[in-house]
Amino acid sequence: MSPGSTHEVASFYESIEVQMDSWDIGKEGQLLATSGLGTCTGVAIYDPLTHTGHMAHLASPLADRDLMEAMLESVRQNSTTESQLKAWVRGCSEGEDEDLLADVAADRNYVLDSLGELGILDDSLDVNWLESPEGSVDMALNCSSGVCETITEDYLDDTN
Repeated sequence: MSPGSTHEVASFYESIEVQMDSWDIGKEGQLLATSGLGTCTGVAIYDPLTHTGHMAHLASPLADRDLMEAMLESVRQNSTTESQLKAWVRGCSEGEDEDLLADVAADRNYVLDSLGELGILDDSLDVNWLESPEGSVDMALNCSSGVCETITEDYLDDTN
């Protein structure tokens, strides 16, 4: 972990835990965090001019479009028109069920399309999927610095 990383300085910030199927907004001096993404999709959006962050933990973005749309509307209301929004999208693949993986891919494409409609282009978008059949992704966004950290771990098989 690098000096000054989000987790190292987390004790200095008010931490907001974003639960599954929810989203939240953070301001300067706050840390948005979510954990256990698995096949869920995590989205963090940051406005460097207002030091405002948004984070969502979406189990199925297509099934609950209202959740994603509500967060995006909040981004629009809390961002300046000239701002250069940054976004991070995280999650991982689990299992080999082709139907599940197809649903996950459709959900993630919907999220990426929605971010594009918001004006977040490739150079401001950081997408990273953990390609592990048994893994987890946690993410944390520091709303003061705009640093978004991702922690990935493979679950250990403790059947030995």
